[in-house]
Amino acid sequence: MTFPRSGKMELRHLRYFIAVAEELNFTRAAEKLCIVQPSLSKQIRDLEDEIGVILFERDKRNVHLTNAGQGFLEHAYQAIESAERAIATAKQIILSSNKQTKIGFNPLAEILVAPHIVSLMRNNGYHAELKSMNCGDQIHALKNSKLDLTFTRYKLEDPEYENILIKNEPLYLFYRENYKDLDDSINSQKLENTQFITFSAHDAPILAEKTVKFLKQNNIQPQHKIICSNIMQHINFLNTLNCWSIIPEYSISFLKGKYNVKKLAISAPLYANYRKRSNNSSLNIILPFLQKLKNIELKNLA
Repeated sequence: MTFPRSGKMELRHLRYFIAVAEELNFTRAAEKLCIVQPSLSKQIRDLEDEIGVILFERDKRNVHLTNAGQGFLEHAYQAIESAERAIATAKQIILSSNKQTKIGFNPLAEILVAPHIVSLMRNNGYHAELKSMNCGDQIHALKNSKLDLTFTRYKLEDPEYENILIKNEPLYLFYRENYKDLDDSINSQKLENTQFITFSAHDAPILAEKTVKFLKQNNIQPQHKIICSNIMQHINFLNTLNCWSIIPEYSISFLKGKYNVKKLAISAPLYANYRKRSNNSSLNIILPFLQKLKNIELKNLA
């Protein structure tokens, strides 16, 4: 995006414009931005005067983007994203010089690798900031330089990033003791009429996708379903309800009472993702360690 020579345009003008473009309503956009509506209207008029283009068509009831506004919106998003990346990258360089590293973890990685990474970094004089985040939030934070390293079920396919497959974790069919006949075959009718505990597609998209595929392959349509947003909530239901579920291997150690698990012919991966040209020197210590962890068994790191 080319900014006017007068230099009056600021990032806040772009943020204001984007808010109005997304809401198509000045009042709602002002509430979203926590400013008063007359001030927002003036800021948009100032922006239009600055660039010499009408961005919105307005009447008493409706607000619409003009064709010029549509084109401007695309570049406004890019400008904001670039600015945020520039700021985050600058902060990342400072953190790296102070030997600080920000790492995102999913539940499996917290168990499998987090303690070893913390020990490794401490022994080499680095400080770690660990964040428990879902897959999507981790990838977004990595792309915006707010994380140096992520551990997710998702493989980031991007030429600017590298990834390491740490483990393909087996998935299991969990069920209570009164379904022992499932050891030899899957009784679809019994499962359909029993409480089913599953993962949120937003918070655990890969596990949710694997579960849906299993249900379709076995023609199972659960009549009673609970969708969980985190693994501890999931495990709590498994330990307190007469239910069944598809669960990752690591969660078995948290189960209580009498139950059965059957290993399935499906698995869910765990990847480490990082930027190829990262400025964080701690990755020179962490990455060789991660290479040794490929497909390692959980019990070998206990």
